[in-house]
Amino acid sequence: PFTFCLFMGVAMSITALPILGRLMVEWGVARTRLAAIAITAAAIDDASGWILLAAVSGFAHAQMEGGTFSPITLLSMGGYSLAFLGLMFWIVRPALGSARCCGVCRPSWLPPLTAWCAARNKLSVQMY
Repeated sequence: PFTFCLFMGVAMSITALPILGRLMVEWGVARTRLAAIAITAAAIDDASGWILLAAVSGFAHAQMEGGTFSPITLLSMGGYSLAFLGLMFWIVRPALGSARCCGVCRPSWLPPLTAWCAARNKLSVQMY
């Protein structure tokens, strides 16, 4: 029961960003500072919520398998998340910015990179 309550609590904390955006447009505040702060806060909340949901899922899975949840696993997941954030911020973001500056609307390397990441993610999920 505790794991279910934990899972539901974290799952319910995740914001529906498209709904929030649509509400901002309907209320006529989409281009205001308030809307920017609300969307930014919701995006940060969503990112942390999804990471927590993954941790709770791992905890529940470990309990169902009869094992114990290792804090090392949780710390490594946090480290991988920070590494991904750093990769996106310091490598991918400048690369996309330079591609946009050169007048290239859609870089030719982006779809294969996305497909490779998706395939790699699917393989790593199947391994665990």
